[in-house]
Amino acid sequence: MKSRASVIEIVLSSLLTASVMAVALVFVAREVRSARHPLPRPDARDTLITDWEEYALSGIRMGPDEAVLTVLEFMDFEAPFAQRSRKRRPR
Repeated sequence: MKSRASVIEIVLSSLLTASVMAVALVFVAREVRSARHPLPRPDARDTLITDWEEYALSGIRMGPDEAVLTVLEFMDFEAPFAQRSRKRRPR
């Protein structure tokens, strides 16, 4: 007959193994789900924005006005990916 410590060790080892397998299953399921989302269309093209300075004057600004580098970010909140990311953000 096994000692009480041996039985507890077997039970805890089984619980730990089941927990690790559950976590692994969650990560694999998440990867499979993310792989189902369509990739960007290959025919999408960059658009040259010539009046970028006008866009830079409006909207949310960060940093000094005399910065050496200006980064403009254009968002389309009607796009499916942007809608998903907007839902995840806390309000």
